[in-house]
Amino acid sequence: MEQLTSLNPNIKYLNFSNLTNDPISNLPDQIFNSFTNLESLDLKNNSISSLPNQVINSLSNLEYLDLGNNSISNLPNSVFNSLSNLIGLYLTDNSITSFHN
Repeated sequence: MEQLTSLNPNIKYLNFSNLTNDPISNLPDQIFNSFTNLESLDLKNNSISSLPNQVINSLSNLEYLDLGNNSISNLPNSVFNSLSNLIGLYLTDNSITSFHN
């Protein structure tokens, strides 16, 4: 199991991030806080098992989020509430059984 521990916060104007096919299983709560301009985040084909609210709360400009082919089984009810610009959400090939409080 791999945890993505940090991303370079000096890349403040990053619009697209492709982290596919990495051995990521855990995402720290504030990993994307410096990337408020991010519009597309691709995390498919990893081993991510959960997505806490704090991981994506700061991504208010995010339009596309791909979490396909991971190991997500539960998601918080409000996990996508802060993503007011979200157009595309991909959760295929996960084992999502519930949304919880």
